[in-house]
This record gives sequence, structure tokens and C-alpha cells, in this order.
Amino acid sequence: ISSASVTLAAGTNTTITVVYTVNDEATAGATDFVQLVATSRGDGDVSDDGAIGVRVIRPSLSISKEVFADKSETALSGNPLPGADLWYKVTVTNASGATVAAAADVVVTDDLPTQLTWVATEEVDGTTDDWDFARTGQLVTATLKANLAANGQAVFWIHVTIN
Repeated sequence: ISSASVTLAAGTNTTITVVYTVNDEATAGATDFVQLVATSRGDGDVSDDGAIGVRVIRPSLSISKEVFADKSETALSGNPLPGADLWYKVTVTNASGATVAAAADVVVTDDLPTQLTWVATEEVDGTTDDWDFARTGQLVTATLKANLAANGQAVFWIHVTIN
């Protein structure tokens, strides 16, 4: 809760921007109210108040990781042997709906098992510039450079070999 005062000369108008920060525990779709009070100072204070409902919207992310024999999404056949290449397709999806917001600062980490050797982390088509990639040991980190819109998807590949 905070408040601020603005002094106006008689007969003037102003626009005031109100910034509302959503509580971390608020669920998507919940409604909260912002109370605004205007008070005229002079021959006796006169107040007028109003409230505006604020509906909480937030991202709703899910992630999937599928394994393929190659980037053409060829299904694995049998049990892959040491030395075989595997391609993990990682898809991040933001749900759709009236209470879903764009997701900012999307970061995906994948701690690869020691039975795998990292080869590369790549964009889906190899030409776009949607992700920043980093790797420390077996930990692969992918950071999405832009917001992920509601009903949006972002995809990348992790290429590994079996030890």
C-alpha cells in the first residue's frame, strides 16, 4: 500500500499513472481492487473515491523434451548404443486464455546425465536468433531473448552422444 499527493490548481486536469504490482501468491484470474481517493482542500475537505478492479494475469508455461535420432525428428529404433547421436527437442509453451500474460525472462536449464556428452545446442532452423545458449559442464542453459506471447511456443535442440 502506498500513496502520493498531487496538487492541482482550480479548474485544471492531470493524468496520473497508477502502477500495480501483483502479489507473487495471487492466482491467475483473481481480482483485486485499487482504491483511488480525490480530496479537495479548502472550505472543508471534500473527498470522492472510487475503485477499479484489476484482474491478475500471468504466464502459464509448460515444457516438453522429446528425443529423436536426428533433427528431422526420426524416431529412435531399438536401444541406442554408445557413440550414437541423440537430438533432444525442447519446446516451451505459454498457454492461451484471458488470464495468461506474455512470459518474460524465460530460462531453461537441463542438467545432462553423465552418460551423455554434449555436442551442441541450436536454434530450430539454425538461422534465427531467439535464444542465448551457455553450458557449464553438463548443465545446458537456454535464455529466450524475447517475451513468449500467450499461446506462443519457442523451441531449441540439444545434440548429445551416448558415452
